[in-house]
Formats: sequence, C-alpha cells, structure tokens
Amino acid sequence: MGTLSGSNALLALSHADSTLAAGATLTPTKSVHRVQGNGGAVTLGATAIANGTIEGQLLILVGQSDSNSVTITHGSNVRLNGNVTLALDDVLWLRWDGTDWMELSRNN
Repeated sequence: MGTLSGSNALLALSHADSTLAAGATLTPTKSVHRVQGNGGAVTLGATAIANGTIEGQLLILVGQSDSNSVTITHGSNVRLNGNVTLALDDVLWLRWDGTDWMELSRNN
C-alpha cells in the first residue's frame, strides 16, 4: 500500500489511472485512483465502487478532467454526503467499513 523510510518518512500511496464508462463499477486495485469518464462526463452504476477487501481500507479518488468528469451517487454500497462529481483535481476520500464505502472527505 505505502512505504515509509528514513527519519523524515512520507507515506506514498500507489495509484492507478481509471477511464470509466457510464454505468461502470470501479474496482479498487490501488489506494489512489485517478478517474475520468470515457469520451465525456459519466455517472457510475448503482454499485459505483466494488466492495473493499478489508475493513479500514482507504480509497482516494482524484478527478482528471473537467469535460470527462465522473459522478458517483449516494446509495448501494457508497455512503456519501450527497452525490459527488469528480472533475479536474476534485478529490473524494473513502473508507471501507466492511459493508459500505463511507465518505471521509471531499474537495472541489
């Protein structure tokens, strides 16, 4: 997940780039996913993010495009403080509680 070293250690999280189609489900393979829509703005499916693998797992989603934004809706296994659209440099931070992805923070 991350690495620590030296006296001034920094946590470095591995990342993946994800180009998503409308109605898709994001499967977390890394701690950070840089996301964008495939050919335009998209809204992910009813199950927007596949279940986590361990309670306490963290997931950070970072939008990569204003024109190819990704919208995630509250519901199914994603508990948000309202729907979120990730455009360029927008960030959503989530935690898997064993049942749902719970929103910890967002910026836009």
